[in-house]
Amino acid sequence: MTPKRYGWLFLLVALACCAGLSSAVAQDSPDAKQLLADSMTFVKGLDALTVNASFHMVFVNGEKTNNVTMDMDISMRGDDDLYLVLTLDDQEARVISNGDARFVYFVPEKEYRPASKVATRAQLIFGTVPRDMRPAVAWMALYLHGKKDLLTIPTHFQYVALEKVATDKGMVPCHHIRTRSDTDWVDAWIQDGKTPYLRKLVMDMSESVRKVSGVEADATLVVTETFPKWDSAPALDDSLFAFTPPEGVTLPPPPGSEPLLGKMAPVFKLPLLGGGTMDLAKHRGKAVVVLDFWTTWCPGCRAGMPIAADVTSKYPAGKVAFYAVNLREPEELIKKFVADTKVTARIALDKKGEAAMAYRVGAIPRTVVIDRNGKVVAGHEGAGPDYRRQLKSDIDAALKVPLTP
Repeated sequence: MTPKRYGWLFLLVALACCAGLSSAVAQDSPDAKQLLADSMTFVKGLDALTVNASFHMVFVNGEKTNNVTMDMDISMRGDDDLYLVLTLDDQEARVISNGDARFVYFVPEKEYRPASKVATRAQLIFGTVPRDMRPAVAWMALYLHGKKDLLTIPTHFQYVALEKVATDKGMVPCHHIRTRSDTDWVDAWIQDGKTPYLRKLVMDMSESVRKVSGVEADATLVVTETFPKWDSAPALDDSLFAFTPPEGVTLPPPPGSEPLLGKMAPVFKLPLLGGGTMDLAKHRGKAVVVLDFWTTWCPGCRAGMPIAADVTSKYPAGKVAFYAVNLREPEELIKKFVADTKVTARIALDKKGEAAMAYRVGAIPRTVVIDRNGKVVAGHEGAGPDYRRQLKSDIDAALKVPLTP
């Protein structure tokens, strides 16, 4: 099961979130739908392009605020060529495609993997990003490829005003247009003149997020995208779209196996539910650590996490440390799950998904066993019938590993 934050954060919403808003504008105002159509036609008609995009997500739920910032540098040529650099905090991933060969290169981890051969180039772009960001990135990817979904799904468009937006060339006049779906808003700023680039996009999904269990009635979720630098005639060499693994960069283990097996476990600090901080580094040289990446909506997690908590609780104090690492869910939702299940565990809050990214979590539940030397010695995806026995066996084996100086 692939982790997700909200059910509505999938391609349907990524396309449908641009449905329109009926408006009464002056008769001499530009046609908002035509402005978007002309901009998409212009960009799609370029033989090659580069664009820098910055994304800032703000999720406010009661007294809690979650901020996530991400940057993308995109180079495209023809129908298939793509070179994309994604940076999120200290994480970096690159997507390289020439149509025939496609790869995703995880820079800090020094690993790469083949990308899907059936995915479109637009899907390669938004498929690399955290799921909370995916609707906004999907809108951008569809725009870059001139997909008419952005024009046919909306029923109403509103022209707002001619406004100035900051770019690498200074403040430039842009047409501000607005669209609306049943619940969500999209505001776009399109540069005026002969180069009608998309310069800014704001996607407000607050009304949708309020429908999620555990989210406050006045919660807000807004993603702001800016596109300060475009180049419509870049000199792009063929080598940019051909991937040769650098020295020391390898393929990860097969799907379902532990991708960090035998490697030093990435250290991190996370807040704990109820207060305090989890510091993975403090256990090195002292205790075996078991991490269980989970969410409340995942059936396998709901079954597996209490088992992991029970198994680890049977060891003498100080021998084994267990942390249930929750992925990006509101604290109120987690507290309700704990109250309903009466599970006893230290729950770490991976609010930005940073720990999950560092541990290459692609499916949940995911359990990782780290020995006292700080090395990953075992891992599991899922929680099958043999999970309890296997986890105990892995912990016992980890406890027998001698401490290294």
